[in-house]
Order: sequence, then structure tokens, then C-alpha cells
Amino acid sequence: MPLINSNPKPQAKQEHKGLFGGGGDKPKTEDTGKVNEQVINIDNKLRVVEERTSNLQRRYMVNERNMLSTNRKFNSEIKTINMDINELKKEINQIKIKILQIIEELKKGARKEDMNMIKKYVDLWEPVNFVTRHEVETLINDILREKKV
Repeated sequence: MPLINSNPKPQAKQEHKGLFGGGGDKPKTEDTGKVNEQVINIDNKLRVVEERTSNLQRRYMVNERNMLSTNRKFNSEIKTINMDINELKKEINQIKIKILQIIEELKKGARKEDMNMIKKYVDLWEPVNFVTRHEVETLINDILREKKV
């Protein structure tokens, strides 16, 4: 039987693996290079995505401002159009009132039948052949003078 510590070979020192037991193996440089490339690649892609999102946010803000200004313009145009429509309605109502007044006045006037009847009487009486008061007085005076003479 061997004696304790009679081993002629020196024993290798036990390495300390650390608190979690993973400190013994060092990663290979090839693996770290690949990981670094992947991290750089992911970082670049992340920057591109961030840039795209910031561009999209700017576009969104510009579109929103444009929509708000366009909406304001449309609202002001709609207000002016509504005011114009209200003015036109008032003018149309005034025109309706005047047309109704004209119709009432025309109803009070003589109709064509009435005018035809008056024309018949005028033609029958022939007022052109009527004598004026002055003419009658001169005729009477002339007759009276002739009788006196």
C-alpha cells in the first residue's frame, strides 16, 4: 500500500473556478471575433431602425400639421360659404315678398276682358267728337251775337 504523500509525482495545483464555477475556461479569440461582428452588425441594424423610426415620426408630425392647417382652412371656407348661403336665403326671401306684392297689385288691376269692354264703350261713344266746355261757350256766344245783329 502506498503511503500517504509518498507519491513521487508532484500534484497539480487545483485551479480556483470562481464563485459560480465558470471562471476556468477562457473563450477562444475566434468566437469573440464572431460575437463582436454580430454585435456590431446588430448595432448597425438597430441604428438604421432607429433612424427610420425617427424619419417616420417626423413625417407623421409634418402630415399631422398639414392636416390641421388644411382642416382650419376648410373650416374657415365652410364658415364663409355658410354666411354666403344665409345672405342668399335672406335675399331670396325678400324677392319672394316683392313678387307676392307685385302679384297682389296685378290682381287689383284691370283684366284684359275689362279693358276690351271699356274699349267697346269708348268706340261706341266716340269721345273724339265730344265738344269741350270752352267750345260750347264760344258757340253759344256766337249764336247769341248773330241773333242780336
